[in-house]
Amino acid sequence: MMRFTHKRPFAFKIEGQKVTVNTWQEMLIKTVEILFKKDRAKMESFATDEEMNGRKMKYFSLQNKANMRKPVKISDVEFYVETNRSANSIRNSIIKMLQRYGLKITDFKIYLRADYSDLHN
Repeated sequence: MMRFTHKRPFAFKIEGQKVTVNTWQEMLIKTVEILFKKDRAKMESFATDEEMNGRKMKYFSLQNKANMRKPVKISDVEFYVETNRSANSIRNSIIKMLQRYGLKITDFKIYLRADYSDLHN
């Protein structure tokens, strides 16, 4: 599994949709927003699912003051995601989310800033 420490994202692609991002946190937020639109109830269930949250900290919540350091509100709904996390922790969370949504990990592509492939065109 690739480690993303000291690497910066440029964009990601999910189900054929390419999304440009500048940070790992932004990638997490946009991924949550896309999956939230796909199945709101499934995403909301992550708030009470121990496997989707950290040992000591919640990564997903239906309320703002839920033991989070840097929660970000998703769209216009009462759903929050913790953004004070390492790149590798965000990667692990995205993998778990994709699995829960029945999406293949290979269908989620990450493009790094130092990636000079033709996909940037």
